[in-house]
Amino acid sequence: MKKLLLTLAMALALVSPAKAVTSANSSSLTWSVSGTIFNLPGSPAAVTFRCSGTGDKTLDCYSTSRLDLNFSAPDATHVAITMAPTAVCGTPTPTCNPVPQPASVDVSSSCGAGGYTASQSFFATFNDTCGTCFGGVNQQIQVVWSASTGDCAFVATTTTTTTTLPPTLSESPDVPADNSTTLAFASLTVFPTKYICFAVPMSIGTISMYVSTNTTNGAVKECIYSADGQTKILDSTFTPSASTGTKSNSTFTAFVLPAACYYVVVGCQATCSYVAVAAPAEATSTMFGVGTPAGKTVWHGTTTHTSGTCNTTLGTVTGTASATIGFRFDQ
Repeated sequence: MKKLLLTLAMALALVSPAKAVTSANSSSLTWSVSGTIFNLPGSPAAVTFRCSGTGDKTLDCYSTSRLDLNFSAPDATHVAITMAPTAVCGTPTPTCNPVPQPASVDVSSSCGAGGYTASQSFFATFNDTCGTCFGGVNQQIQVVWSASTGDCAFVATTTTTTTTLPPTLSESPDVPADNSTTLAFASLTVFPTKYICFAVPMSIGTISMYVSTNTTNGAVKECIYSADGQTKILDSTFTPSASTGTKSNSTFTAFVLPAACYYVVVGCQATCSYVAVAAPAEATSTMFGVGTPAGKTVWHGTTTHTSGTCNTTLGTVTGTASATIGFRFDQ
C-alpha cells in the first residue's frame, strides 16, 4: 500500500553545471565505493563491500577465492567495476570470473555540487569456463554498487523563476492508511509476514515500526526474504526501548535492495509482546490473505520459524485475515 504525502508548493531553481569539471580519473579526486553482492556461491545471500582511493588508481573493492571486484576510472568520463579471474575451485587452476563484464558508467554529466555520483546494478554468471567448480551448474550473481567523490570543480548558475510547482509528492512503499489499525505479536515461532514491492532500488539502513502497546519489552527479529522465499537477504535482531512510540532498527549494515518484491517478517527473538500500528485487512474480502487464489502470491499472513530465529528459507506463507504491520524504510 502506498500513501502520498503533500508538501507546500515551492519556487523552482534551475541548476546547470559548467562545462569544465575535474576528470573522473584525476589523482585529485577520491572515489568512495560501496555495494552489495547477492547470491555469491559459498557466501551469505547478501555480502557488502567498500573501497576508496584516487581516480588514477585501480581499487580492490572485494577479493576472495570466488570473486575479485575492482573499481577504476578508465578515462576522464567513465568509471567501472570489473571482475578479475580467481581460482574459483580453490586450486591454482582453472582461474575464471563471472561473465559478462559490466559496461562502464558514463559520468560526463554527473558532476554536481556534492561531487561525482555513479551507480549500477548488473548480473553475471559463473559458466562452464569455470570447469566443474559448481558441478556443471551455472551460478548467477547480482552486484549493486554506487560511488561518489568530493568536489569535482562543479560551477552552478542558478535562475529562480516565479513558477509555482504543484505539491511535491513523497511516497513510501509501505504506509498504513489514515484509518490504520493495530496488530499484536508475541510468538517466538509464528511471525507476521507481508509482501511489499519497491519500484526503484532502495538503500536501507533503518527499518521502523510504531509500537502502540509495549507489554513485554523483548528482542525482536526483523528479516527480509526474496519474493520466492529462497533467499534470506536480511537477518537482524534489535530490542525496542521500553515504551510506546516509533521503534527504529539500525543494528545491521546498510545495504541496497534492487527494485523487486520481497517478504518482510517480524517476530519475537526472546520473550516479547507488542502491538504495532498496521494497515487494516480487506473490509469485504480476504483475497490478499487467507482467501488468496490457489497457487497465487499471499500478500499477508504468517510463517513458522525455529524458535527465536528467521529460518534460512521462508517456507509456506499462510494467509490470514489480520492487519499488516506498517514498516518505514530509510537510508
